[in-house]
Amino acid sequence: MAITRPKEQGEELAKIIAARGGVPCLAPTLEIKPARSLDPIEDFADRMITGRVDCVLFMSRNAVAHLMEALSRLGMDEEVGEAFSRVKVVTVGSHTRRELEDRGIKVNLTPEDYSSEGVIRLFRKIGLHGKSIIVLRAGNPSEYVKRELMKMFADVLEIPVYESVLPSDKADVIRLIDELVKGVVDVITFTSPATAQNLFKIAEERNLSDKLGACLREKVVVAAIGPVTQRTLEELGVKVHVVPREYTVMAMVNALEGYLRGRVTGVSRA
Repeated sequence: MAITRPKEQGEELAKIIAARGGVPCLAPTLEIKPARSLDPIEDFADRMITGRVDCVLFMSRNAVAHLMEALSRLGMDEEVGEAFSRVKVVTVGSHTRRELEDRGIKVNLTPEDYSSEGVIRLFRKIGLHGKSIIVLRAGNPSEYVKRELMKMFADVLEIPVYESVLPSDKADVIRLIDELVKGVVDVITFTSPATAQNLFKIAEERNLSDKLGACLREKVVVAAIGPVTQRTLEELGVKVHVVPREYTVMAMVNALEGYLRGRVTGVSRA
């Protein structure tokens, strides 16, 4: 079972799969790195300390870890930590929420639907007219969240606190692509649009994108963590077999296990 998540998070998923009797194959198609510049983070810290922020939205667990590391390097972690108690803190999902709460930061809101769409639906309910909201996320985000927040007449500022890039060492991914094409891999999991896009980028470098697409359509069970990742895969020409109702890794594994059990017993769960 192939895992395309970044290394640290992929290792967590590998343990879950191994505990369920699967054979995990780690091949991170993206790498998480700190933001190149601390200037935007310093600007965020200054806004927080001086009371010019109404709401802070964390779009991932990576955003929490890299923000706190950067604030520590700037020597502003304590002041900003205190300032969080004066703003509304929103997280995209439960893992991000737990990461903040473990650091002593109270989270006010998390949508039931752990996705960008869920966050937007949540904000539509509470209203943002004239509010200042800072979105902490990767350096190469989609425009969806910012665009929808601005439609609510919010003052939106996106702060890149980390970067999601192609892996510096592509050996494991190249090996995975070769094994996929040869039919050695039975199942592959994708936990973000970038994990899928980068797999195809690396395949294209080896002139294997067509063969990769064909084997993912015809030979391999494909699991996506949520509808955004599913849409990306479908745009790449890949058939997605499993998408959990709750957009978490554990829910994806549970849904995948149910799907595979159904195939064995002859019951379709697609």
